[in-house]
This record gives sequence, C-alpha cells and structure tokens, in this order.
Amino acid sequence: MNMMNVFILALLLNGCVAVDLSHGEADNCIEDLASYYGGCWITIGAKREYNGTVDMPLDEALSRSVLFIIGQPTDPFSPKEIEKIGKWVENGGILWVAGDSDYGSGKNVQFIVNSVMDGIGSNLRLDYASVEDPRNNAGRGYRVICFSRRGSRYLCHGPGPVAYLLDGKMHKLSGDQDNLEKEYPLKILIFAENGKIVENTEPLAEAYSALYDENVKIPIAVAEPLGKGVVILSGETPYGGYAPMCLDEYHGVKLAGRTILEEILTEVRDLEKSVPKVVKRKDGGRIVRTAEKCPGYDLGKSILVSLSIIALSTLIAIIIRRKIR
Repeated sequence: MNMMNVFILALLLNGCVAVDLSHGEADNCIEDLASYYGGCWITIGAKREYNGTVDMPLDEALSRSVLFIIGQPTDPFSPKEIEKIGKWVENGGILWVAGDSDYGSGKNVQFIVNSVMDGIGSNLRLDYASVEDPRNNAGRGYRVICFSRRGSRYLCHGPGPVAYLLDGKMHKLSGDQDNLEKEYPLKILIFAENGKIVENTEPLAEAYSALYDENVKIPIAVAEPLGKGVVILSGETPYGGYAPMCLDEYHGVKLAGRTILEEILTEVRDLEKSVPKVVKRKDGGRIVRTAEKCPGYDLGKSILVSLSIIALSTLIAIIIRRKIR
C-alpha cells in the first residue's frame, strides 16, 4: 500500500469505493486497485472473497460509498435498482458506468448501460459502434491507447464512443473538446487522439459515422453533473472486462493504469467548479444552464480521514513487522 495513494484517495473521497459484481461483471484488477489505494473498498454480489474488500448488498453499499463503479454489466438492472442508484447520485454520489464497443456481445453491454443512463436521467449514451486508433495503439487498431486531459495513457481495448442525448437524438462529441464543453454541460475525461469509428454489428451508430468520423478526437469517458452528484459514462471499464483500463502495461506499452481513479476523481471534483448544474425543462426537453454549482466536498473532513487512514495503516505495519521479528 502506498501512503501517498491513500492520502490522495482520502482527500478526494469522504467514503468508500463500491464496485458492482452482481450483474455479470468480471473481476480483473479489483484486488490490485484495492491494494494500490487502500482505504475502504466494497464489492456488491461477489462470488468469492477479495483481499482488501468487503461484500455488501446494494442498499448498504450505497449508504457507505461516495464512488460506485459498474464495469461492463452483462445482466440488466431492475427498475428498483436503477431508481435507488439514481436517487443516490441525485443526493451527491459519483457514479461511473462503464460499457463496451459493439463488437460481439459488447452490443448487449451497450444496451444495458444505456438503460441505466436513461433510468437515472442522464443525457450521456454509448453510441452503437467501436472506436479504433491507427496511430496510438498496442499493436492493433482496436487496442487503443487513450489519453487523459493531463496526457496520461490508458488502455481502451475495443472501446465504444460516448454521445450526448438531446431532444431524443444522440449527438456526437468528436472534435474540438473545448467547444464541446462550452456547448454541452459535460467534461471529457478520456479520449482517443486519432479516433476512427468502426461498425461491427447492428444497429448502426446514431451519432457517429464510419464514413466521416476518422482521425478525430473521440471521447471514451465523459462526466456530467446530475443533481448534487456526478455521473461518468465510459466506453471501457477500469476493472473487469477483457483488458481493463487499470493495466499498467499491455503488449509492451507502458501505461498509467492504476492511477485512473485518482485522475478521474480529480477531474470530477474540478467539474464542480467549471460546469454549471443542469436543469431539465418540460417544454421540449431543452436544457438550461444556471449559475448554481454542484456542491464541493469537505476538505477539512477529508484531511482528517486521510490522516486517520495513514496513522492506522502505519500502526498495522509496525505490528506486523514486530510479529515477523
């Protein structure tokens, strides 16, 4: 466990990180992430024990967590589950829903993810296509090496493109990121630098085009304010999946890997300062920007939490060393 990682995560969060395993998600990287960051990690629906985590039902997990990650679900969520998750976000939670491309069974993941986004009232959607990058990749165009706003590199293995739903239609978010963030109440977190849209299965993409969207920046992870909270939608997952974003190396390419949570959470906290809250109006479903901002977090409380975690971790380490001797 790295003490600096514990300190950073505690500063960014006032609670636990919950990861869903109850809807067919894979479990790659869960123990690695829990070990790397330390702190409080909760699994939901785990079929075995994981070091550094505790398993809880959805209701209890949400009540204890600040960040909830759903990583490429293959089984649908019930209306009651979606309602609970939506209320949790509205009250200040950070939800990260991670999907896939339209390759193979990934199309079903896209349908499930979009149903969750629709149910909680988000305007973000995964479009029904895949993203490749002929320049930035790990040996194949579909092994996309994506970039964060800070230039960090993460693996996006066959990702799907994120779109924005407005007036019942998906709108693409490719191209100039600064202009897009002025036009829509969102923040682009991870993107393919020289992205290319590829169609694998029907239905065809609604916003993007395999004919015209080539050699452009295509968003893979986007954040949107929702109520008092934030929802993140991505076309690749930080855990689970075939080859998740948490990997530090892939086919010889060095990656930022496990730092993904630190970077994403930092950007989400900054989002509260830079993007106005969104209000949905009934007259035509238009969106209105207001001066109201999403609430910030309690820095003093976060510092106390982080110092407590560091002190406890140090004490445990000392006890273990004495027992070994």
